[in-house]
Parts: sequence; structure tokens; C-alpha cells
Amino acid sequence: MLQTIGEHLLDAVRPYDDGEVQGEAATRILASFGQVERWLFQARRIALDPTYRIENHVDLPAEPPPWHEGGTTAPLLTATVMATRAIHARGMVALADDDAHASHGRSEDLLEFRRMLARAMDAIAYAERSSSGGDGMTLLTPPDIHLRYAVRTLYVFGQLLAMPQLLDRRDTTRAVSLVAHVPAEVDPWCLTDPHQRDDLRALPPARVMLERMWATDTCPMATARIQAQIDAALRTGAIAFAVDRTGERLGSFHRCPWPAVYEVRHRVTIGGIRLWPLQHFTYDVTGPGETPLFARRIVVSVFTSADARIG
Repeated sequence: MLQTIGEHLLDAVRPYDDGEVQGEAATRILASFGQVERWLFQARRIALDPTYRIENHVDLPAEPPPWHEGGTTAPLLTATVMATRAIHARGMVALADDDAHASHGRSEDLLEFRRMLARAMDAIAYAERSSSGGDGMTLLTPPDIHLRYAVRTLYVFGQLLAMPQLLDRRDTTRAVSLVAHVPAEVDPWCLTDPHQRDDLRALPPARVMLERMWATDTCPMATARIQAQIDAALRTGAIAFAVDRTGERLGSFHRCPWPAVYEVRHRVTIGGIRLWPLQHFTYDVTGPGETPLFARRIVVSVFTSADARIG
């Protein structure tokens, strides 16, 4: 589903001469493609280890990638409609095949699956009817609202069809804001990836950069409080250290204070930002110089490994 939506959106946009895509379109395309590899990683784990239970590592049924807020241009709207129609058609085929092989006692499940597909198609059709405007014109939000509903319904449908046991707990949404005790004295290295701290402590340039960052922080406790939320999420299993496609840790963010990159396992809110399963994020803290003012932010993105030098 993520691949289908991403490909339809990519085909609909008009890249610049150098191949770059405009910001709004790029945000939506990356939101879809960004999670594909992480789901494939889970699939490979299952294929290699029959005892591996995905539900112990990802909160299921998972939510689709966050929807880009604001109006949608006509090409992106049309592409999303075409993608959801294609996904709906595959869902109909999968449900028919599942129905043909269903055992007794699953009639209620099959009825619920049919209802989900019907609701998704109604939302797609309504989005088409309610849209207006020419090519490139920003549309009003009603089409977005109905398409968002269709995408979520189809995204959850596929997971429930594969694991019908999730039907009993599909409405148990967990989106909590973790609050952890912040110590009176803040360790200046508490923001740094714990797997990198010892190496960075031994580098004089790194120590100077870290001291300079804390010296410009007007509220160190606010900075430490967000890190305490991250540490609490790690302890509860809501997040874990992110890995690449080979299973190797991604490591730390490229600049001071060199925070770790994390992968979300269960829906959680950190630093006021709601995070969803399989998203990757880091805690970026920057002082004046790199930004106009001291800044703390949770950065959700697609991270890749890169060589970095300090000094």
C-alpha cells in the first residue's frame, strides 16, 4: 500500500530539471516510501525466524504515515484517488480469496472486512465528487478529510485481513505523553547517543562544542525533560534504537549533542510530537549560530548512515 501511494504521487508531480521534487509533494512521497524498507525488514525477520512475533515489536494494527496538513493540489489529489482505488481493488481480490478459504466461525469477521472496504470506497467516491479546481490550484480540505479516512481504513484492513485476531483490539489506541523525573543536576552528556558517549568524551573539540551548547541554553531543565521522556520511552519499549536494512544501528545524529536515532514501536508522544510505529526520529538541540535562537525539536525523517568527523 505504501509503495502504491508513493509511486502514484511520484508519477503525478513535475520534478525540476535536476530531478528534485517540490516541497509539499516530496513530503507526501517520502512519508509513504520512508516506511517501506522498515516493513520489509520486519518481513525478512519473520522469513528467517519462524518464532519471531512482529506484534512484540510493532504496535498492531499500525497507523498509516501522518497525513500532511493543509490543502492538497489537484494532481496530488487525483494521484491519491487513483492509488486508493487500486488498493481497494486488490483488497477486494484478497477478501474474495480469503472468503473462499475461510473456515467456519469467521462469518462475522468477513462481514466486518466487507464493511471496511465499502466505507473506504464511499470515502474515495465522496472525495472525487467534492473536489474542484483546476490543475495546480489548492483545494479545500473536505477531499483531504475523506481521502485520509480511506487511506487509514485500507491500511488497517490489510493488517486485519492478515491477522484477524487483531479485530478484538483494533480500537485500543495508545498515544501517551511520557513524564519522567528530571534530576536536579543534568548530565551534560545525557543528550548524546549512549553508544557514542565514551568516544566523544575523549575528543577535546566535542567537549568544547557541548559546553558551548549548554552555555546558550536558557532553560536546561526543559531540554533535559524531553530527553527524560525519551529515556522513559526506551525503558517501556515504546521506542528502540533505529537500525538500517542490515540490522546495524544507525548511530547518532551528525551534529552536537550527537543524539541517537530511534525507531517508534508503539504510539507515543514525546516533546509534544505524536509519533507513530516505524517512524524514525531524533532529538535535535541547537544553540545560536546554527539557528537564530536556541532550539529543541523532535525531528522525524528518513535517516541514513554517513561518515562524520569532529574537529
